[in-house]
This record gives sequence, structure tokens and C-alpha cells, in this order.
Amino acid sequence: MAPGRTMVNRIPAQTSKRSFLPRPHDVIIDRRPLDAVTSIRDRFAPRGLTPLYDATARLLDRAEAHRGDPADQLVVILTDGMENASQEWTRDSLFRRISKLRAQGWTFVFLGANQDSYEAGSQMAMPSGNVSNFHPDAAGVAAMTTGLSRTVGEWRRKSRSERRRDGGEFWGGKKEAEEVTGSHPSS
Repeated sequence: MAPGRTMVNRIPAQTSKRSFLPRPHDVIIDRRPLDAVTSIRDRFAPRGLTPLYDATARLLDRAEAHRGDPADQLVVILTDGMENASQEWTRDSLFRRISKLRAQGWTFVFLGANQDSYEAGSQMAMPSGNVSNFHPDAAGVAAMTTGLSRTVGEWRRKSRSERRRDGGEFWGGKKEAEEVTGSHPSS
């Protein structure tokens, strides 16, 4: 993709404990060019539950409706909560869907805090080379965004054949977020 042609969707997966009404996602950014996306600070708030499978599936519905070459599809899942509220999608059904899209050339990345992201990511068909933990504090989030910025830039500069070849090693062996104390599962 040419610079400035990267399109972004931002869809948080959250449900309110108080209402028990499922709100698996709000569309905050819908197919905006990357260079037109401003800060998401103060544009969403945690609500207590995480229907991660449902929100991921709905994001994939939107992405599949507008997609081009499969090797141009990068899905980054960033969460501070574990799946605990999905009503439409199961682990198995989402695993199959993501596996199918990965086989077509899509790249999936999983970033998680407050959980074993490697376990959670593997349950969603994410290879460990595309998973990273991050610590949910200012230093952890800064390291995570630094690493994500670096790797997205590297991914965008690759040819489609290189993206397919490297589809299970998104981080290229360096996970900045896990260099922050307390972010790696062995810490």
C-alpha cells in the first residue's frame, strides 16, 4: 500500500456490567486513512466486560467487506481484558475464521495486558511471533506503542510475498513491550 493509504478501524470490545446489555463494540474510527487519524485519548472508556471474540468477528466482517489483497490486511488486537462476555462467537469458531484468513495471507497481531497473552493469542490462532504482553502502565504502554509503530512501519515496507513469508514473525524477534519489567510471562 502507498503511504497514506493505510485504512484504520478502531473498535473496542466492551460491555457494561451495569446494564448487562451487550455492546460488543463501538466504531470509533471507520476506514480512515492512517495519516488522518488523531489521538484516541478520551474517545472510549472501559465498561467492565470483554466480548473479545464477538468484537473481533465484527471487525473482521467490516474488514472483509472492504478488503483488497489478503497480504495487505493487518489486524492488531490490543486488549487489557480476557474474553468473558461473547454471545455470538466461540473460541473455536473464531479460531477457524482467523486460521482461514491467515492461510490467505492476512497478518494478525495480539497485544495483551493483565493476562497471559501467549495463551489468549494461541486460542485465537495467533502464532507466538505475533503476540506480545505489555504492562498496563505509562512505561508499558509507551514501550508497546513504540514497538507497534516500528513493526507496522517495517510490515508496510515489505512486499506482499515478504509479508506472507513473515506472517508468523511480526515482531521480528524484538518485543519492546516485554522489555519493560513485569510484561513477559516469565517475569
